[in-house]
Amino acid sequence: MRGTLCRLVEVLSSFERSAGAAKL
Repeated sequence: MRGTLCRLVEVLSSFERSAGAAKL
């Protein structure tokens, strides 16, 4: 489960960064 959580956090961070780049 820890591995899945890490993966989820990584995907979330990537998505947030992509959204921020698109916003700017």
